[in-house]
Amino acid sequence: MQFAVADILTGWQLLAHRAAENASLIRAIVQALSAIAGNNPREGFFLDLSQIHPASGWI
Repeated sequence: MQFAVADILTGWQLLAHRAAENASLIRAIVQALSAIAGNNPREGFFLDLSQIHPASGWI
């Protein structure tokens, strides 16, 4: 909720903090997307990723 009502700078700071806490999840997303031609994931891609990654409560 904090992110939704934050000004732009605060929003970026909150995002950076959450990303740092969940770096392995961000890394997994970036690696998976870079392996997909055109970076166009199939429907359900993020749902599948969230089910196998330990930080899945974040997305």
